[in-house]
Amino acid sequence: MNYQQLMNTTRHISDNEGLFKTPTGQVKSIYGDSNGNITTGVGINVNSRDNFIQQPFRNADTQDTLSSAEKAQAYDAYQTARQKDPSLTPQNFMQFDSIEYPPNLRDSGVMDRVLSDEPKIRAALGTDADGNSVYDKLTDGQKTVMHDVYYANGSFQNFPKLIDKAKNADAKGIANESSFMGGAGQYNYDRLARNRAAAQGISFEDAQKDVATQHAKDQNLPPNYKALIPKSTSDSGDTSSQQTASGDQPTAQQEQQTAAASSTDDTEASAYPPVDDQTAQRLASLPDLPPAGTPITQAFADISNDDTPVPFAAMSQALTDMGGEPPPPSLLGGDGATGAFA
Repeated sequence: MNYQQLMNTTRHISDNEGLFKTPTGQVKSIYGDSNGNITTGVGINVNSRDNFIQQPFRNADTQDTLSSAEKAQAYDAYQTARQKDPSLTPQNFMQFDSIEYPPNLRDSGVMDRVLSDEPKIRAALGTDADGNSVYDKLTDGQKTVMHDVYYANGSFQNFPKLIDKAKNADAKGIANESSFMGGAGQYNYDRLARNRAAAQGISFEDAQKDVATQHAKDQNLPPNYKALIPKSTSDSGDTSSQQTASGDQPTAQQEQQTAAASSTDDTEASAYPPVDDQTAQRLASLPDLPPAGTPITQAFADISNDDTPVPFAAMSQALTDMGGEPPPPSLLGGDGATGAFA
């Protein structure tokens, strides 16, 4: 996995994991998982008071870091409100709306998981009849989808059909079998669209139409997706069951199948801004990641075009040009850098 693929996959998962949206499209940094536990960031369980206080929460409006006392007050207020109304969920507690988990820290945690998950995903996909790695035969977009499903579910245990589609390089099949419900027992429709776009090599907008058609009868389908439902298909369609991010099976979830044909070429697709020529040249100059076991501090010191370290500023600028988050200084050899490439 090269650096550009690492960053694309990180941003893809961060957007999917860190942005819980209500049916009306409101973004929540604090939400409940399938068991009702308070969750934030990249699926971090903060159900205990101590864990909640330890999180780097900030004020969503001012972006000022919250003090321990402010975090404790918010946590206690939720617990008190929930005693009065046991049906209350974290995403419906209004005080949590003003609290945000910093996106840059969210991305750093996802990046670590992407690196550590790659060998596990390779092992799960195995090899083809000729002994070639199935993972290496996938497009970059399809690899990203496999990482996203693995990240959210912890394994492919409940996705045997997804594995089969990947082994057959079936882009449409990978798109269809990558659907699952989020931790709160609801679909993240933008996540479904991003994964379908990446797997099939189509635009995010076309993927949104595909998702809207298949989920036309979902009661929680957001208004912007309902507006995309073709009138001719809003009352008919096939059904299929889907997994949840916690591995649970949803109850009688019906899905409508689209009749639209999809491209199966290897064109990379994502919901991110296009890369301009200058940025593409910068990123193309970065070699593949170092061998497994190479310490991160050493790895980035070795990455260069002429035996000199790649400047942090140059990498950050290239990624900023793409519309993404620059990498944390610690990952490029700063204080606190830990771990190794896998």
